[in-house]
Formats: sequence, structure tokens, C-alpha cells
Amino acid sequence: TVQSGESFRSVRQKLEHDGLITSGWRFEVLARTQGVANQIRSGEYLISKDCGPLQVLEILVNGKSIEYALTVQEGLSRFEIAQMFANLGLGTTEEFLRATEDSALINELLGESIPSLEGYLFPETYKLTKFTGAKNLVRTMVQKFLKTYSEAVKGNALSMPRHRLVILASLIEKETGVEADR
Repeated sequence: TVQSGESFRSVRQKLEHDGLITSGWRFEVLARTQGVANQIRSGEYLISKDCGPLQVLEILVNGKSIEYALTVQEGLSRFEIAQMFANLGLGTTEEFLRATEDSALINELLGESIPSLEGYLFPETYKLTKFTGAKNLVRTMVQKFLKTYSEAVKGNALSMPRHRLVILASLIEKETGVEADR
């Protein structure tokens, strides 16, 4: 794991300690001669002990972190999603729930003053890294909702405000399990 702002020296020491490189000093010389010592990206990486020093550098410069899939199914509450997020080990349920109740974030995303983002967390499979964070995940979910919502209502004259429509859709989702009934 390379933390944001972590020095190259610290990274090379971890690599050497973990047995991923044999000489931290030679690795640093290689990185400097390649001109990439200042291009190491933060992230969580899977590096095989069979990788050579150039491959290790390429992985760290490329910045392709390990991704975790979070599949949010239709009808899940924000509490259930928070538990799934915590089960991945990427944060806590409390962090996720706080993000869904953050009035500044709600106002930024929706331009409304509502108690939570319940109903606005779009069901889909999201690719997360160790550094995504609850707030960024919630932001992505709501942005996906807004995009899908605007496409769905385009050209339809709805007499109901968006938030009331979301509440109605959530009630219908919870009250029936049969797709035809919905």
C-alpha cells in the first residue's frame, strides 16, 4: 500500500522489507535513471515476488490499484448498503451512513434539504479501491441516479417533484416483490 504523499524512500523500504526487491538503493537508482521516482502513485497493489524491479516500478507508476466490487441490488436500504461497504473492509457502516446524511453533500448533489439520500443510491456494481472512501462512493451512486433519472423522465411531464417521486418509487419497491405488479 502506498499512501498519498508517501516518500519514494518509504515505498522502497517497504518493498525491500517485504522481499519484493533485493536492494532498495539499486531500486531507487533505477527509478531515478528511468525518471519515474516522483511518479509513484498512491494505491493498494498486488505485486508478485517474481516481478523484477522494472515490473515493480511499472506497477507503481501505472497506479492500477486493486479493485473491489460492490454490487448494490435494487431495493436495498442505505443501512444494508453501508453493511456491504463495511464487509468489504473499505470503511465502516458509520462512515457510509454519515455520508448519506451529510447535509452539505446532499445539497451539493441534489440542491435540496432532505434528511438522507435514501432512495438516491443507484443500484449497480461499483468498482472501489481502498482509497475510494464512503463520501466518494455515495457521490458516485447519486450521480448515477441523477443521470438515469434525467434520461427516464426526459420528455415526460411529471406533475410530482423528484423527491416525492423517489419516495413513491421506494414504497412501491418495498411493497411488492413481483416485477409485473410494480
